[in-house]
Amino acid sequence: MKTLKALLKYSGKQTTLEFVQGYICGLVFSPQEYNFDKLVKHLFKVLTPEHQIQAQKLVDQTMYKLEVDFEQAQFKLPKKCVLSKKDYLASLQPDSALVQWCNGALLGLTQINKSKLKKEHKQILSVLKDGLITFTSLDNAKQQLAVPEDMFEHFLHERKRNLSIQIHNAHFKLNEFEQDAWFTNNDYFEMDDLVEPFDEETSEIEEMLNIILADESLAVLPILDDMIDEIERLHITKQFIKQNTGLFWLMPETQSYMLLCAHRAYVCAKYKQYDNAIKHMQTLLTLNPNDNQGIRYTLTNLLCITKNWEQQQKLEQAFPDEFLTFTATKALRLFVQQGDSKAAQKVKKQLKSDNKHFMKILTGQEKVSSGSEYFQPGDKSEVTMYIDCFGKQAWLANEGSLFWLRKN
Repeated sequence: MKTLKALLKYSGKQTTLEFVQGYICGLVFSPQEYNFDKLVKHLFKVLTPEHQIQAQKLVDQTMYKLEVDFEQAQFKLPKKCVLSKKDYLASLQPDSALVQWCNGALLGLTQINKSKLKKEHKQILSVLKDGLITFTSLDNAKQQLAVPEDMFEHFLHERKRNLSIQIHNAHFKLNEFEQDAWFTNNDYFEMDDLVEPFDEETSEIEEMLNIILADESLAVLPILDDMIDEIERLHITKQFIKQNTGLFWLMPETQSYMLLCAHRAYVCAKYKQYDNAIKHMQTLLTLNPNDNQGIRYTLTNLLCITKNWEQQQKLEQAFPDEFLTFTATKALRLFVQQGDSKAAQKVKKQLKSDNKHFMKILTGQEKVSSGSEYFQPGDKSEVTMYIDCFGKQAWLANEGSLFWLRKN
C-alpha cells in the first residue's frame, strides 16, 4: 500500500488511491492477461523502469489478494467507500472515495476484450457496470434507479448495501467455468465481422414466461408447480441453494425462478390458499433477504389474515419500513391484541397522518386510484398498492377493525 501511495505522485490526472484500487479490482474480472502498458497509460503520467517493476509487482500482488478474497467470499469495498446516511449527496461528489473507486473499476473493466465474449458473460458484465455507474454521480444514480423522488434515497442506500454482494456474485459467475468457456468458437474473428444470431429458443422461453406470469387463474398453479419443480430438479438443487442463499435475486439465472415462485405465492393468496402462499413467500425471503421483489408487503398482510401475530411482528421488526404497509399492519395487530389501547390509538393516528386517504378508501368513503407501477407516499396510489397486497382483506379478516379505524 505504501508503494502504491508513492506511485500516485506520478499520476498525470491526480489519481486517488481508491481510483487505483477500483481499477485493479476491474482487472480481476478479465479472463485475459491485463495490458500493463494500458494500465500505465490509464493511471500514470510516466514511470521509470524501476517504478514500472515496482508497480507491476504491486498490481500482481493486489490482484492475487483480491482473487483470494473473492474465493473466500471476503471481498469488501475499501472502508472509505461509504454512502453517508446523513448526507448521501456528499458521497456522490466527484472526489469522494466511493465515486473514485467505482470510476476506477469501470475503467479497469475496459481492459476486457468483449468482442469475443459469450452472450451470458456480456450480460453479467453489463449488469455489473450498471451497478457501478449508479455511484459515479447523482445524475447517474437517478437514471439507474428511476424511482419516485420520495423513494430515491431509500433505494439508493439499498443498492449500496448490495454493491459488494453484486460485485462478488458477478466475479463468481464469470469464473464458474474455465477461462476458455468465456470465449465463442470464433476466437480468430473480430465481432465486427460477425452477426450475432437471433436466439429463437431464448425468445420463446421469455415469451412463455411472460404469458405464465400474466395468468392469475387458479388453473395456472399446477403449471407453475411443474415449472418450478423442473427448475429445482435440474438447476436449483439443495447444494446450489446452500451455496447461494442470500444472493438469488442478484444472479441472472435465478431471477426467472424467483419470479415464478413469487407469482405462485400470489396466485395461492388470491384464491385464499394462505398457508401455501405464506410458506412460499417465507422461502423467497430466505433466498433473498433484501427482498428486492417486495414480498414482505404481501406477506405481512397474509399473516394478519391468518392471525399469525407472532410471525407478523417478527417480520415487522425485520423490515422497519417507513412506508404505509407496516404502519397499517402494526395498527391492526395492536387493535387485535390490545383493543382500543393508547398504543393502538397512537399508531392509528400516525397511519392517518401519513396518508389522509387510507381510512377513507378502506372504509369506502373514497375510490382507489388507477393502478400504477410506482406509488407516491401519502397519495391514493400508496393505498392502492396496499390493497393490491391484500391489505383490505387483512382488516376484513379481523372483526371490528374497520369500525375502529373509522372511529376518531
